[in-house]
Amino acid sequence: MEEFEITTQGDIHRSLPAGEESEWVVFASFPVVSGKMSVSDPMFFRDLPPPPTFAVGSGSYQVQAKVVTYPGDKRVSRLRAVLEEPSSVGPRLGYVGVDFAQVTVFDPVVLNDAAENLTASESERLVDDLDAIREYGAVRIGADDSAIMPVVSSGFGDGRYPIHELLVDGKRVGLEVIFIGNEVLAGGDA
Repeated sequence: MEEFEITTQGDIHRSLPAGEESEWVVFASFPVVSGKMSVSDPMFFRDLPPPPTFAVGSGSYQVQAKVVTYPGDKRVSRLRAVLEEPSSVGPRLGYVGVDFAQVTVFDPVVLNDAAENLTASESERLVDDLDAIREYGAVRIGADDSAIMPVVSSGFGDGRYPIHELLVDGKRVGLEVIFIGNEVLAGGDA
């Protein structure tokens, strides 16, 4: 019988060399018109059960990432979509599950409406566009200019990552997903 070694996120984090985290890099923006924001693996953004979805204010959200540089390697450590700055990280709201090593944030109503009208060739192009993203980027769903899917590579790949709310004066102004750091381990993933 073949034996397999299982590596947990805790194992990965404990074995990391010292890395240097970047400042926030703004790489996209997208509109929230429904008052909802979802966090998902982009390959499953329309699947059931629906992805974690949270009430947020409507408006244009700036999407940012932080990257940790290790000797010979770079990884996205955090993703945030924020309406108003300066914000602070608030309580954990839930988790996002990742199976294809990427995470996206989006307005579920806008993306679902745009995805309803995708042709087969547009669906194939979407998969190719997602596959081309190495650290972070954005893809458009179909012809709708507002149907933007900002995407980042999720730290060390597949797993379960905490989603926190971003706050200004106690009001939710966005979401942050943490891929690398003690916050990942605090949820019992060690």
